[in-house]
Amino acid sequence: MKKQEKDAVIKWHQALNTRDEQQMNPIVTPDVKLIGPKGTAVGIQAMLEWVKQSGIRMVVTAFYYKHHCVIAAQEATWAIAEADKHLLATAFKFKGGQIFSIQRYSSLHEALIAEGMDESHKV
Repeated sequence: MKKQEKDAVIKWHQALNTRDEQQMNPIVTPDVKLIGPKGTAVGIQAMLEWVKQSGIRMVVTAFYYKHHCVIAAQEATWAIAEADKHLLATAFKFKGGQIFSIQRYSSLHEALIAEGMDESHKV
């Protein structure tokens, strides 16, 4: 795993959890694509709006890596139901050292299959 890609994913989570737009801006490309259960959005402004409105907080529990793709296994909570923790996974894809695609999956298993990984890719 490229250390800078793992560090970018860690910084993205820190920015998400603190709602720090300034920290998030340099981590992603201007045309970053967000893919999730409610559809797809494109652009940094759409991502920042999602960060504000979703109320989601994510804690990374494991990392997986293959060819400029980092999968973060996560415990997620939402502001409206902080006691309910959900196990999710998100695939972060990189181009030129920045995140250009963020795709949320409903489980780690689903993410690993979709991204062509398995437990041997855990770092």
